[in-house]
Amino acid sequence: TVFSRSMADAIDRHPTWPAKERTDNADRARTCGAWMGIKTCTNNHHVGVTAFCNNHKRCRRCARADARKQSEKLYLVAKHLLKRQQVGYSLKMLTVTIRNSGNVLADVATIKRCWPKLYRSMFKSEFSAARSRLEIGPDNKTVHAHILIYCRFIDVKAISAKWQELTGDSKIVDIRKVETNSDKKLRLACKEVCKYITDLDKWIKQHGIDEACNQIADLTLRLKGERFGESYGNFRAQVFKATFNYAMPKPEEHDPLLCNICGSTWAKYEEVIEPRGPPRLTVVHA
Repeated sequence: TVFSRSMADAIDRHPTWPAKERTDNADRARTCGAWMGIKTCTNNHHVGVTAFCNNHKRCRRCARADARKQSEKLYLVAKHLLKRQQVGYSLKMLTVTIRNSGNVLADVATIKRCWPKLYRSMFKSEFSAARSRLEIGPDNKTVHAHILIYCRFIDVKAISAKWQELTGDSKIVDIRKVETNSDKKLRLACKEVCKYITDLDKWIKQHGIDEACNQIADLTLRLKGERFGESYGNFRAQVFKATFNYAMPKPEEHDPLLCNICGSTWAKYEEVIEPRGPPRLTVVHA
């Protein structure tokens, strides 16, 4: 909540943000997490209803919720690929970096252009899969990509040489095998490639909450409309189905029309007219 309000203030004072868009985004950020009402099911179970801004690029709360959903989905698919193990294939964590040019937009464009070429030229095959996620460092805004990749063995020197050829001057790559015998480490690897491009906690630690919010608000405005995560090969639903002849596994999702405690239907909704907190919660019947 503190971060949401600080981000709203940062949006409000941004000098180049269009006026109406600035106001709308600031209001959404400021009210994210606020209580809206209470739902009651036929068995008298109560569940709170909260407002979310659903802005995964700027909101710490919504970014974490989205990352958690994406990592769980990626974990299920990776686990499934490992159960149908192909000879010579293994799950790896690949990190590619480009030289910092001082222009974040240009660096993002370069890595988004070069990484798909690297995948197609060195890793693509019938059973390969990859999930990439761009990240921008908090210290000097260096752009790099974390990729969870299921592929055959390729020497890191060959990958580095090809990456230097594609980018022109960057050859720093790191590839490590994921310990798939450990369920915890597999989940951590999935979380690493599903987090948002700006690791919000690192930015706050580096710059403090106010300056971090100012920089993230500016950065997300300049990178508006850009996609920073992409799936390749058998991490794509249509490719997975074509390869294995059945649908990609997905995590179970709760039906919002049913009570998440007993599964019965909702019978009543009470709107909260005051913030939840001491000494009492005041409600009115809708």
